[in-house]
Amino acid sequence: MEKTPQQLQHLLQQPGAIALEIPVSQLTESTWFHHAQTLQTQLHYHWHQNQTPVVYTSRTSYRADPPLTTQLITQLITHLICTLPHSTSYLIAKGGITTNNILSQSLNLTAVRLLGQIIPGVSLITTPQDHPQYPHLPIVTFPGNVGSAKDLTEVYRCLNAAPLVNYYQSFGS
Repeated sequence: MEKTPQQLQHLLQQPGAIALEIPVSQLTESTWFHHAQTLQTQLHYHWHQNQTPVVYTSRTSYRADPPLTTQLITQLITHLICTLPHSTSYLIAKGGITTNNILSQSLNLTAVRLLGQIIPGVSLITTPQDHPQYPHLPIVTFPGNVGSAKDLTEVYRCLNAAPLVNYYQSFGS
């Protein structure tokens, strides 16, 4: 079994972690808006309930045109990130392509501040102070095939254990 599904399965067993699945096999140009609205509504509902929405793609193969499906997934994730509450505490981006899309398309970043590694091979960065939506937003960039089955959960626990302002300040400003 690949690491990402194991890590996701372990994370979703944690209190407060709420699964929001992007149904890849159902995602088409004609259903995109429906899925975007549904996921956005669910994301905001759970966020306001002080839960942590965990948005992920279903682990099924693409039935339709793979490049088009990939584009629709990217657009959906970009849309969801752009509509997050401004008081979002942190993001965990899992996978190299997903991370790149979040940083470059969703957040329109040209530079970030690397704070270090939160666990071996997994970086913690922040958005710039002058970011229009999310200044100083901590983002964990978690490569797809890194870590043990429990490492994604450990990062999640770490980010929820103490106010991130204190964590961020421990790296300096």
